[in-house]
Amino acid sequence: MLNVEFTTLLRMSGEMTWHALRRDCATMEIVTMGDITQVPVTDLPNDFTATADAVMLDVREDDEWANGHIRGAVHIPMGEIPGRLGEIDPDADLYVVCHSSGRSMRVLQYLAQVGYDGICVRGGMLAWQENGKPVEYGAADVQGSGGSDALR
Repeated sequence: MLNVEFTTLLRMSGEMTWHALRRDCATMEIVTMGDITQVPVTDLPNDFTATADAVMLDVREDDEWANGHIRGAVHIPMGEIPGRLGEIDPDADLYVVCHSSGRSMRVLQYLAQVGYDGICVRGGMLAWQENGKPVEYGAADVQGSGGSDALR
């Protein structure tokens, strides 16, 4: 895989095209876009506070987070990911969500470059809310079960 700087990857992402490959994995519908796996919101739990082996990472901006986020999600805005990599457990099942999947895909491309695996929440928070899944409101970061240790 190419070694691409995060900012370069962000610029390039608008020019990239994706080839979709569908496959089933257990009961979860998985879609692979290039090297990035996606999962529909309907296959995810409504709450990540009790998921010790999985982390929902929300990469949206602070105002977007405050206007509704997944319960138990961890909030690290996309631009802060490179400086906060140490907060992400490379062994956890990592799900990444944003507004509609664009930023999630870019973050996952970057994370793959630095040795992390993750899954994109297909359709992002738009799909989450369109499917009637619950959201929490407010500016306080939710660190999932276990407080700040949820990522590590």
